[in-house]
Amino acid sequence: MLFLHREKCVHGVNPFGRFFCAQTQAGERVMAKKWLAVDFDETVACGEREVPLAVESLVRLQAAGWRLILLTMREGVGLEMALRWCEARGLHFDAVNECPDFLRSRKVFAHVSVDDRAVGCPTRRFRGKDVVDWEGVMGQLRGR
Repeated sequence: MLFLHREKCVHGVNPFGRFFCAQTQAGERVMAKKWLAVDFDETVACGEREVPLAVESLVRLQAAGWRLILLTMREGVGLEMALRWCEARGLHFDAVNECPDFLRSRKVFAHVSVDDRAVGCPTRRFRGKDVVDWEGVMGQLRGR
């Protein structure tokens, strides 16, 4: 189990997020990366089509050290379809509809949540719907 500390570690800065100090139950200090929770519908995909720049942005964030949680209302067959859709595009998640394994909570923990319905999340029109504007999201994350 990890315990996150509020103070920033001096080392380990990457382009999209800082690493934070964490501590195991044994008291060892380790580096914990930032977690990003992301919705699926109108955030990653719009129908069968990708929301522009969604997959590319999420893969870039993973490469920069972010851990991804798929946080969606989908369940059962719909959830399986969403996961297969993402996997076919090279997008894999560290957790799905649950907390990262170092926390035991009903509330999903993430440093950042990206959802087309979230207050403050940049959106744009795509195929007649409001979807997440990933260029805007990436711009917001550059300072974190």
